[in-house]
Amino acid sequence: MQDGYQYVEGVITSKNSGDKISHAWNIDSNGRHIDFTLLETAYYVYKGVIIPRHILYQVGFKNGGIWYCCLPYLELVL
Repeated sequence: MQDGYQYVEGVITSKNSGDKISHAWNIDSNGRHIDFTLLETAYYVYKGVIIPRHILYQVGFKNGGIWYCCLPYLELVL
């Protein structure tokens, strides 16, 4: 986020298998998916919600500085 990316949580779906994965990634200022975990983003369909920075900080503070999912449904899946 410090480089201007927005943080997103949601689900990615494999175009090949149809498998769905709870995941987090970034979006750049042009709306492109930047995924530092899966570098081949063309193989997936991304659907998610941008999490505002202040919510990320609140969740991190609540969890003692440990980064974790902000959206409750992702916590249930993981």
